[in-house]
Amino acid sequence: MANTSTNNIRKNSLPSTSHPLLVTTEQHLLRIIESFQGTHLPFSHVALSHQFSCLKALDESLGDALHLHAYQEGLACEKGGGIKVAELEEILEGSIILLDMCGGIKDCYSQVKDGLKEIESSMRRKGVEYDIGEYITSKKMLHKMVSKCFKEMKKIKKHYGNMLHKNDSAMHDSFLHLLKSVQQVTFEVLQSSLCFISHTKANRSKFSGWSLISKFLKAKKVSGEEEIEGYLVEKIDFGLAQLMDSKKSSNSMMKIQNVLKNMKLLEASIEELEQELECVFRLLLRNRVYLLNNVNSYF
Repeated sequence: MANTSTNNIRKNSLPSTSHPLLVTTEQHLLRIIESFQGTHLPFSHVALSHQFSCLKALDESLGDALHLHAYQEGLACEKGGGIKVAELEEILEGSIILLDMCGGIKDCYSQVKDGLKEIESSMRRKGVEYDIGEYITSKKMLHKMVSKCFKEMKKIKKHYGNMLHKNDSAMHDSFLHLLKSVQQVTFEVLQSSLCFISHTKANRSKFSGWSLISKFLKAKKVSGEEEIEGYLVEKIDFGLAQLMDSKKSSNSMMKIQNVLKNMKLLEASIEELEQELECVFRLLLRNRVYLLNNVNSYF
């Protein structure tokens, strides 16, 4: 299924006469699309790091194309076909939305780290007598911040719709479609990074374009830790839920140490993702400047 879907996108993407830099950009785009096949949200830290690496390569390639004016070639083909300045302005507006998303997700990361530090400090000072209240308060704050981010994501859905699955051949054979597709996969990766910390799940049997995830799942007890293997946020919530039921049990201190270990791992993961996010933010900002320069010089 993954190969069929990706091949269809490849077939309907850029014309064979595209500038080599644009072809390279398209190849990076298709790698990201292919990586979403048959995956689930939230991604693990390793999978999400891979997504960010692919996204950075895509943005670097697109930036090279824009900076070296390969973009002019794409516009030259489209201007004669009636491309409108309004469509390019839509792309520019979309870049602002993505930059705002990066800022919102960064704030969510900071909120998670603050909450982890509070509960870590309490557990180290008080042992089995720690107070989970501050962590719960932090989770509620995160819930509000995540909900706000998902509301912002709806603007992108309204802005572009499901471009990757339209059967409009004229749009597929256009540089404009490439620009919109890059913004779409950027959205998908940013959404994944938000789901990683917000404890949100969604089945993705194929690349779905605009599968917005708007439900924040509260922490709950499960029958066994094997059901949440690989997801640090869930493992921490699961461990804390267990401790709330058995603070005085003989192995409470061992469970506390296990929770603290997972918290440290999550903190390290978030710090790494923060660096990746900052890099993507800078590339998005740079490419927006390149795009503005090209548009201003061409129209």
